Amino acid sequence: MMTLSPGHPNTLILGGAQSASGDQCTWAKDPANQSGSPIWSMDGSNCAASATWDGQSTGYAASSNGQVWAFDMSTGKILWQSSYPTDPSGESGGYPEIYYSDGLVAINVWSQGVLNFPGFSVFRADNGQQIPNLTADTGDLQDGILATCSYNAGVWNVYVPSFS
Repeated sequence: MMTLSPGHPNTLILGGAQSASGDQCTWAKDPANQSGSPIWSMDGSNCAASATWDGQSTGYAASSNGQVWAFDMSTGKILWQSSYPTDPSGESGGYPEIYYSDGLVAINVWSQGVLNFPGFSVFRADNGQQIPNLTADTGDLQDGILATCSYNAGVWNVYVPSFS
């Protein structure tokens, strides 16, 4: 079961399970009928490892194989899809963490295998366009503030993004 941060709407529970056939890899259910059939489901090419939402109608999810996408929370329809770097050593430190704040979506992937791995990627929430100058070794996004860090520099850079 994935949890949405911050919280999730009372009308949906998001979950995911990768089956051999890829069926119902990411799904949404009614909390009142959790044992029933999903309201919607996505195929095996869209297996979410973590998810968040914009507080309104759009969800954002990241897979452990480097895919990120936005989807309609009511229908599961994919609105855009993009990709982010994954640890080339195959020694990922766990699933990606995904954040939404003020029109941005950020993904933090911890790497145990590669020093200075660019594991923090930032995307525009409206169209999935990656913002390359905000890629870093690690980072965080909350309350409209974006913080990035490079292991080489050892310094955090803090941004308050503003774009239309």
